[in-house]
Amino acid sequence: MKTAVDLMNDFCYVLTQMELNGIQIDMDALYQLEEDYEAELITLTERLEDLAREAVGDTPFSLNSGEDKSWIVFSRKPYDKTAWKEFFNLGSEKVNGVPKPRIPKRIEPKVLGEAITKRSFLIYKTKARQCDNCGGLGKISFRKKDGNWSKPTRKCPTCGSCGIIYEPTSEVAGFKQGVSSTQDLAAHGYKTEKDILHRLATRTTDDKAKEFLTSMVRFNAITSYLNTYIAGIKRYVGRDGILHTQFMQCVTKTGRLSSRSPNLHNQPRGGTFPIRKVVVSRWEGGSITEGDYSQLEFRVAAELSKCLIARNDIISGADVHQRTADTLTEAGQPTDRQGAKEHTFKPLYGGMSGSKAERTYYKEFINKYIGIKRWHNKILDIACVHKKLTLPTGRVYYFPWAKRTKHGGVSGATKIKNYPVQGFATADIVPLGATKLYHTLKEEKLKSLLINEVHDSVVVDTYPGEEEAVLNCIRTALLGVIDDLDEMFNYNFTVPLAIEIKRGANWLEMDVVLEASTE
Repeated sequence: MKTAVDLMNDFCYVLTQMELNGIQIDMDALYQLEEDYEAELITLTERLEDLAREAVGDTPFSLNSGEDKSWIVFSRKPYDKTAWKEFFNLGSEKVNGVPKPRIPKRIEPKVLGEAITKRSFLIYKTKARQCDNCGGLGKISFRKKDGNWSKPTRKCPTCGSCGIIYEPTSEVAGFKQGVSSTQDLAAHGYKTEKDILHRLATRTTDDKAKEFLTSMVRFNAITSYLNTYIAGIKRYVGRDGILHTQFMQCVTKTGRLSSRSPNLHNQPRGGTFPIRKVVVSRWEGGSITEGDYSQLEFRVAAELSKCLIARNDIISGADVHQRTADTLTEAGQPTDRQGAKEHTFKPLYGGMSGSKAERTYYKEFINKYIGIKRWHNKILDIACVHKKLTLPTGRVYYFPWAKRTKHGGVSGATKIKNYPVQGFATADIVPLGATKLYHTLKEEKLKSLLINEVHDSVVVDTYPGEEEAVLNCIRTALLGVIDDLDEMFNYNFTVPLAIEIKRGANWLEMDVVLEASTE
């Protein structure tokens, strides 16, 4: 029987060909996008700085500093970072010489507030004034042996050589946000990642805080887009406009494909990422065709858990994203279908934290799909006893640290629930479909080229006149993985798979040309 290792070896050859094929970049579109992002970043920076100054007074800060953002958002700083880190078990530690992230200590919400208050102090707004000791120079003179005074060269001990004294007022600085659990804490104080900022923004009733938090999410995103994608593509694209990114199979813990030089995989899902506009066909009159699995992780979770309710919803075509939006809206958090997508399948990976409305939805999801809930409990037990989980393809995930906690939970439960679903979906099924597609294109003697595989999709640079042939190849390959799983791994995948195929002049501006399923 074929194993996941054999599949990865086959896929490795396909990735080599994809790297050689490369991706055509529209440099004019790239430069225009860079200009648009930089203009937006300037506007965002000015507004964020205005909001922050209003919240903290004259205290200097940097929007690019995680620590500065931490105390602006939460209004507190640890007394002693080392003691803070050790008490809450934050940061990382070396295990057998390898740095490993620590698992934050679990503390009940009522006790957590007291522990944070005891180990941190409130930040107060400040007013700046010139240092009287050095006159604002930041340096002071000293008397020489001959009795004369030297030029100002020594650091002023009063102001720390900055020339300014920041005097605290009686008003608390920052936006005074709170945390939900120790998962929100960082070694320097508090985390300010996208998910946390978004959750705080949906929860706060302070309009200024909400604006700062949502703008900060966008600021971080644009900064990342400019540094990772724009700068990365400009650095590595060839003189011919072809980008030969490097694909990697052994970096992500789940086995999902990643890339570097530059990273083209860590991008938002949903097909709305503006960077995609710069990916075009290398042929005049050519097009870009993308085949995308629909709700693949949900279908895989339904398959692995044998949840009949999830399976029936898939077969009946239930709009799970709209149901998510309706639930969140009814719970007091108005959400449209597109905005609901980031929440729909979070419970598949054990995610249960968020705003009150989000927690209401997550609880409803896991109670509705009782088969998935039972499967979660089952694999947690297996991981605690056997320290590993094995997928139908033979792919194995090891959890040597898995154990029951005194509170009845399981250490690293999110990873134990996440890895099998994401692994089977994006580390096995999608590569299997991409490998089959590559060989199908060759068998049909087409000039069109497979150029990328990202998330749940494959991307083909389509030669003029081969549009219908490519469409048929994608449909055959992606839906044919069910037969391949049976033939190669002796596994009967019973939940229907569905795909959506889009085509356009670039990777962003595309129209749906086919929807198909295995039903």
